[in-house]
Amino acid sequence: MGSRVKWAAGVGAASILLYATAIEPTQISVTNIVFNEGDLSKALDGCRVAFLSDLHFRDAGGPAPNLVLRQLDEIQPDLILLGGDFVEWGARGRAYDQALAFLAGLHAPLGVFAVLGDADATGARRSCEFCHEPGEPDRTSRHDVTFLRDQAAEIPARTGTLRIAGLDPKAHSHPDARLRSLIRGSGPTIVLSHSSTSFAEIAAAREILVLSGDTHGGQVWLPTWAWRLLRLLPDPSHPSGLYREDKKFLYVTRGIGTSRLPFRLGAPPEIVLFEFRRP
Repeated sequence: MGSRVKWAAGVGAASILLYATAIEPTQISVTNIVFNEGDLSKALDGCRVAFLSDLHFRDAGGPAPNLVLRQLDEIQPDLILLGGDFVEWGARGRAYDQALAFLAGLHAPLGVFAVLGDADATGARRSCEFCHEPGEPDRTSRHDVTFLRDQAAEIPARTGTLRIAGLDPKAHSHPDARLRSLIRGSGPTIVLSHSSTSFAEIAAAREILVLSGDTHGGQVWLPTWAWRLLRLLPDPSHPSGLYREDKKFLYVTRGIGTSRLPFRLGAPPEIVLFEFRRP
């Protein structure tokens, strides 16, 4: 009897390991969120905004760029927003080539905007090529993505303009000072911040939507109280999903790729699709 139990336990553990390494990391889902709050929903009424982050392209293996592009092509978003970490930590040549090819395949009527993640500036440090021509100050011609490094862009919306602010994870100044500059005024604003820790720096009465990644949802599902106890995430109170504090909102995506171990269990990769509707 004991040997049968051990055999069944071994088969079960092997099955879970196979699922978590070979199946779940490849099952990219689309998370649909209807947003009908305040000025943002009025400005973007009828618009579909896709948000994705943490692709973590690798020198060997990792997510397939064409698969993600096909899914975006099926969704047909009006605006695409990217939360950084396009390559794995310490990436070299092939990972950056994949990332640049992926960026070149992105197009949307209202534009494509992105921030860098902390992993993008490691390894071969080719992340400058995401924004500029190699060795040149001119903006790259390889793709149409606008990278926001402590910068904000304004685009025409259904009513007025929409401000998209991007926080650079590697800047040396304090994030609260940089945020105040980026979100000045009271118009509809979306903040791209690779880490959700910036959410705490925004006043709860400020009507704003922060989009972040970085956590990968922990890559293994655990309740929020467990993440707070373990303190393995930079912002353990917001491991993944949609959060609200008064008028400000935060969405932390589980991302697309994986970091360190190619393993996901209960935290499948996702593309987030916001559908904005006038309240």
